Amino acid sequence: MLESRLPDQQLQRDLQGSRDSRNLITPISLGPLVDSMAHVTGEWPQENTDISQSGRTASFDGITADLAFSSFEWSFPPASTVTSTQFPPTDFLHDELDQLYLDRVHQSIPIIHQRRYLSWSKSNSKAPSQKCLQNAMWTLASLLSAPFRDMVEPLYQRTKQALESISIEGKNDNVNTELAQAWVLVVILESMRTHHRQAWMSAGRAFRLVQAMRYHEIDRPTDKGGPSAPQNGDFIQVEERRRVFWMAYFLDHVISMRDDWPITLNEHVICTRLPALDADFQSGNHELGPFLSEAMTQPTLKVGSSFNECLILATICGRTLLQIQQYQISKAYGDTLLDSTEQRRWLDNLLTTRLQALSQYYPSPTKAYDPLLLFAIILGQVTVIYFCKATMEPMPASISPLQGDTEFSNYQNRALEASETVIHLATTLCEVPVAKIHPLMPIPLFSCAEFLYDNMHASESFQLRIQELFYIFRRLKNIGLLVLSFAAKESERVFHYLFTCALMVGAMTYYAQASNLGWTAVEQVNNVGTGVIRQIFYAKYINWVVAFPSLALAMGLISGVSWTTIVCNIAISWIWVISYLVAAFTPSSYKWGFFAFGTFSWLILAMSTINESREAAALLEIQGDYLVLSGWLNLLWLLYPIAFGLTDGGNQIGVTGAFIFFGILDILSVPLLSFAVLFFARKWNYRKLSLAFSDARPSRDSESEIKEAPRVSSDVSATA
Repeated sequence: MLESRLPDQQLQRDLQGSRDSRNLITPISLGPLVDSMAHVTGEWPQENTDISQSGRTASFDGITADLAFSSFEWSFPPASTVTSTQFPPTDFLHDELDQLYLDRVHQSIPIIHQRRYLSWSKSNSKAPSQKCLQNAMWTLASLLSAPFRDMVEPLYQRTKQALESISIEGKNDNVNTELAQAWVLVVILESMRTHHRQAWMSAGRAFRLVQAMRYHEIDRPTDKGGPSAPQNGDFIQVEERRRVFWMAYFLDHVISMRDDWPITLNEHVICTRLPALDADFQSGNHELGPFLSEAMTQPTLKVGSSFNECLILATICGRTLLQIQQYQISKAYGDTLLDSTEQRRWLDNLLTTRLQALSQYYPSPTKAYDPLLLFAIILGQVTVIYFCKATMEPMPASISPLQGDTEFSNYQNRALEASETVIHLATTLCEVPVAKIHPLMPIPLFSCAEFLYDNMHASESFQLRIQELFYIFRRLKNIGLLVLSFAAKESERVFHYLFTCALMVGAMTYYAQASNLGWTAVEQVNNVGTGVIRQIFYAKYINWVVAFPSLALAMGLISGVSWTTIVCNIAISWIWVISYLVAAFTPSSYKWGFFAFGTFSWLILAMSTINESREAAALLEIQGDYLVLSGWLNLLWLLYPIAFGLTDGGNQIGVTGAFIFFGILDILSVPLLSFAVLFFARKWNYRKLSLAFSDARPSRDSESEIKEAPRVSSDVSATA
């Protein structure tokens, strides 16, 4: 996590020191941000990838994990039990998952020929490698679709088990393009779920697999002048091999860039053409892409494909990474440091050319909604940052100190400008549909954040930029909270709907009070020194008459008590609120009688939610979660009689003080508890709690079963 890079207190001191010296920068707290992000991230484990590198501080992986989850709707509840009707899936579910993959995943990972896949998708005699590929595709599709997210974990486990079994069997028939495609998709899936170490292990399997099948030399002529063995087959087969190889190459460079790891797939031994345009690939139009070196050094700029632009930029990052590693090794061994000025200048010109091509010959990524294009543009700016970092580290000894400082500042400012562009592009992620955001987008954003963090003491500009980036992370997190109810499964939205209604009523009543509406003047008999006439806002009682029963209903649903107990608690909460309302409008000492009735109702409600409900929750094995929620709620409820006695009841505190007192209590009750319930609910089994209410209605799966029922009956009759 981010704290592994530097403790939160240390970062606070760093930023505070900068603010004290300049009186400009407001300190930011990373702990609450990371904690709040964790509330959205779901139950999936986030591995600690704190791997220190020589010449580099510890990993900054918290940004990657938090941003991926909180921003892009990749924060999902844990998988619940999948019914037997889903494996094997019905025809409806089969078609739905296939279409979801083609609609939401293929644009970012264009390695599948759609028509050829659909031709064998429903075959009963699929090869083991094809089954692995299909399960991997369905897992990614389920990950990006709320109705199917309970299938993610079972599909993922089936995919990994099938891949491992193929590896154990060692049959050459199963070592083919589909197997490599499956491993590539698994790497991306595990990266999205922030299983970074597991993703790197799976990536190693994918890299060695494409090497073993010699996909790195598909277009190498043999000694006899004919095509090499990997090129045997039709255009679509060969192009799929090219695409899966280059996607593995892309993953190798992007993941290595994140942690400064050595590159596995060396560009200098590759004799495979870049992928053709996706339109040509899907239509079977026999148009070959250029070789990597040709595409990087072509004299005239022209429109290519977003995928190829990503590959070229990843190659530039790889060469920059190699320079850094060679410098560090030479320095460690005490060798003479070579002057790589010419090589850096050549890379700089190449990078400038690619950025010019992206800006002049491609449409706006937000208007085109091309996830690869948006990723390529952000990756281009991050490549500038990466290049400048590599250049600033080993300054040539031949340069004078003054000239070195000037060159260092120039590269630093250039990287800062690139980070500003990244931040500007990152703001558009809030406006882009989730399916149009590349799954690996957190990695370049992480690199930008790391650069800003490493240089935040250099100037105020770096501090302002890192605050802007964290603000974007918070915005993305808030958007994730707003769409949380839509991200949740239909059968797990009961608390979303319940608290949404309560919060909407609360917002309206507070709007009325802020507008000086919803009140009546009532004569007072106690503490007339505060005022003989008191402004009683009945709007807040309208809020409570909805909020308190909602909280009582939520506690009852969580604990699993009987419906009679739940209905009784709701009625008791109404009696409590109405008694206080009558007491507030009673202009005599008889108000305390109504106050006593209301307080007694609260005692009954507290006993039910603390004692009886706790015992019921223990049977459902959620006693710990329930105790935290009910304990906090009853602590707040204990303060409401005190607050009423001092304000509307005893007239001890004025109207403004009453606003503050009840405002704090109301904020700590429904808003805070609603998010606390949703946080704990991530690990609850709604079916075990009997809360999957929509299961009683026909779902898409059950509808398909109903449609298939007559056909099954007729088959049985025919057999008889």
